Amino acid sequence: MRIIGIDPGIRNLGLASIANHEKAGTYFTLHTKVNGPLDALAQVIDFLGSPTIPTVLAVEGWGDYGPRKGAFAMLKLIGGIYGLGIARGYTVLEFAPREKERVGPKLSRPAGMTDHEWDALCIAHLVMEKICPPPKTKRRRPK
Repeated sequence: MRIIGIDPGIRNLGLASIANHEKAGTYFTLHTKVNGPLDALAQVIDFLGSPTIPTVLAVEGWGDYGPRKGAFAMLKLIGGIYGLGIARGYTVLEFAPREKERVGPKLSRPAGMTDHEWDALCIAHLVMEKICPPPKTKRRRPK
């Protein structure tokens, strides 16, 4: 199974793919300039490639930013990602922007990685935490 993290944007799009998540896994990231939600969705489709590979799509949600220029276009893109994932039979998960802060400190950011790539990789790692949570340690009662 592969995990695709998506930092959606109507000008900048961040994508990350993690394969072999059960083991340490390998990842690939991409930052691309886009021109609106349709161009961004086309880039996501190109990045996904084969629809037959079992996939989990993890997208950063809109958050609680309130009314803002470009909000409708962003929501169209996020909805398009959901539609694409459902049409291909993928699991689609949405994470709040602040949730990235939970995994960011646990990872080491490679030099030269853009903010958009880093956000997408953090979002993909949120899925890994959800699917493969670390083992819980048992507490011993004091005698």
